[in-house]
Amino acid sequence: MAHLAGAMAKPVWILLPFIPDWRWLLDRDDSLWYPTARLFRQDDTRTWAKDIARVRAALLDYVLSVEPSLEASPS
Repeated sequence: MAHLAGAMAKPVWILLPFIPDWRWLLDRDDSLWYPTARLFRQDDTRTWAKDIARVRAALLDYVLSVEPSLEASPS
């Protein structure tokens, strides 16, 4: 799915394990092949909790940038 979305220039977020496939290179959060891809890399703890939290935060930022009225108003 990631390759299809990237090839179609659609936004795509990809979770990568600590030791990724060669095509994703190292130490990058973008892709040379797919300019619309954002890479979330697993850290050396090899757990996903921090990465899922980063994806969640990025998704919230994205949604609020598209629809600012969804932001919770102070009570």
